[in-house]
Amino acid sequence: MTRWINRVVDALRPESDSEREVRAVLQQAVNRRLPLELIVTTRDGSDPPYVTTIIRVRKDDFVIAVPHGGPIGTTLYDGQVFTMALSAGRGRHVGTTRVLGRHKSTDGGRPFIGYAMAIPAALDLRERREFHRISVGFDIAPAATLHVTNSDLGPIEGIIQDLSMGGALIRCAARYPRLAPGMQVCARLSFPDPIGQVLELAEIAHVSPAKQSEQMLVGLRFARPNEKLGTLLRTFDLRRATRRHSA
Repeated sequence: MTRWINRVVDALRPESDSEREVRAVLQQAVNRRLPLELIVTTRDGSDPPYVTTIIRVRKDDFVIAVPHGGPIGTTLYDGQVFTMALSAGRGRHVGTTRVLGRHKSTDGGRPFIGYAMAIPAALDLRERREFHRISVGFDIAPAATLHVTNSDLGPIEGIIQDLSMGGALIRCAARYPRLAPGMQVCARLSFPDPIGQVLELAEIAHVSPAKQSEQMLVGLRFARPNEKLGTLLRTFDLRRATRRHSA
């Protein structure tokens, strides 16, 4: 009886601003098919996260596809607690969720199996871009080659779409489904003289589909800021400002 009364009270309670913000971020992830990281909170963080996508947001939970990666395969257990991380909007949103159970449904006539997850009480915006970032793909279309460490993935060739001292966005062919946030890479970035080639150790921050179905976007977070790239970016900014002034 008490449990039933609590459910009625929860249903009648107006939704708070925090709850609306959480739902908005989760729905944005559904609409944009953004990757969701599930990190085991009881480990030291050395294991790769589970990676999945949110299929739908419901009144009392949200539904995810069966994840891949993670420290112990792809099976999740009822009550299992995770730190969830989602890069959307202004930065990286982090919260706590738990597994509510397996989810089975028929979507478009095809069976779907996933997991129902508890909606976080709040999502903290942990990361914002610390460095000025500009688009460089249109001006010079610099090339990038990514080598994933401790992996049999071959070299990944792409084009740098935008760049900052602290990271880059790489556009490449959509034939690397195993790429996931948290992977470590060695990135070789090729720029015009006098910069030339730059080697950077980096972490994959996010992976998402590009507007062109045959391409994908890979966001990189450098291990440390690169001052040489800062000089290049200031040169581009000055050049563009001069063009705008003379136009």
